[in-house]
Amino acid sequence: MSALASPSETIDDSVGHHGVSSVFSVRRNPKHDVKGLTTEELAARNDLVLALPARIEAIPDGTAGGPKSTSAWAPSTMSHGRFDDDYFQESHESSQFRHEFEMRKIKQAGLDALKNMASDMNELVLFVVYVIDLEPSVYVSAGSGLGSGSVV
Repeated sequence: MSALASPSETIDDSVGHHGVSSVFSVRRNPKHDVKGLTTEELAARNDLVLALPARIEAIPDGTAGGPKSTSAWAPSTMSHGRFDDDYFQESHESSQFRHEFEMRKIKQAGLDALKNMASDMNELVLFVVYVIDLEPSVYVSAGSGLGSGSVV
């Protein structure tokens, strides 16, 4: 990274003047000659330029860790909010939703058990049909032997 030319300069100029780096060029040189701007519009423009880096960092990048900030104008990563169980109180609607969700989980578990039992029964029926079709003469001779009292 190159040495910074002034205290207000926050990034390396070798990046170019596209995207976020152009924000810094406007920030370093806020007195651009812009035709047709009043002093109020110029002040509003400067405020927008100063707020832009925070807005850019707030855009999610798809990572689970949240926005990564590597620049000098990054927001604080410390959280001073309350996130204990007392902070979030369950309402009637949320408890009803939780109850319905638990009931659906129980119903789904029952349906899964029935599906597995039906699959097992189907396998047994197919096996019995296979065994019966395998050798019908064995059953005929076994049946005739039972009638006479002897076991084949």
